Amino acid sequence: MTPFLSIIDGKTKRNKTLDHRETEFRVINEPGILRLSVMSKIKSIMENSKPTSLFVDGEDDMMVIPVIMYGKDGDLIIYGQPNAGAVCLENWSGSRWRVRDILSKFTVEPC
Repeated sequence: MTPFLSIIDGKTKRNKTLDHRETEFRVINEPGILRLSVMSKIKSIMENSKPTSLFVDGEDDMMVIPVIMYGKDGDLIIYGQPNAGAVCLENWSGSRWRVRDILSKFTVEPC
């Protein structure tokens, strides 16, 4: 199975350290932040039809939000949960509704 989109931050408990030269796209996203530019890049990638990878200079913890928002019904979304393993969810309209509800509570500030 080949992932459609791989998002890597290079700062987790992986044995191998990755850098942006091993990925097709690079974005900056600080811890605890979800930049609109990152959301736009993920939306663009999700609309594209070719598998790709995205390196996050910073933290990728909130990248699941735009992946769910811009994903299709039936997409499998897998991400790491520190000290627990992997989380796997199937995207559907209910998960998009929940993510939009959470996102509506965010505060927009200039970076």
